[in-house]
Amino acid sequence: MPKDEEIDWNGLVTFGSLIGNLIQASKQQQTQGQLERSKKDIEALLQDREQLIRSLNSFQKAIESFRIKTANLENINHQLIAQNKTQSYEIENQKLKIESLEKEKELILKSLTLEIETLKKQLEEVQK
Repeated sequence: MPKDEEIDWNGLVTFGSLIGNLIQASKQQQTQGQLERSKKDIEALLQDREQLIRSLNSFQKAIESFRIKTANLENINHQLIAQNKTQSYEIENQKLKIESLEKEKELILKSLTLEIETLKKQLEEVQK
């Protein structure tokens, strides 16, 4: 083993200090790299969050528009159903009027037929 006089303690301390500084600088560089990556990840997450918020707002507007259009279509449907019922009642009334007119026509035809028969008989009697 070398004697104390032969060991360069200043050089060893300097060398140890340099190694310590190198390790510390390496750790700082790793930490800085991790911080940069974390910063980029956070920025990407913030951009994703903002895009998601815009998408959700757009989706919410589309849902509201769909609700309004659905309500309008329901109103139109109710109006058409009411109109259809009204037209059905009108058609039924027209059918009843047609049936009534057909019965009246039959009665008139019977009455006219009887009158014609009566007139024919009277004519035959007059001609005799």
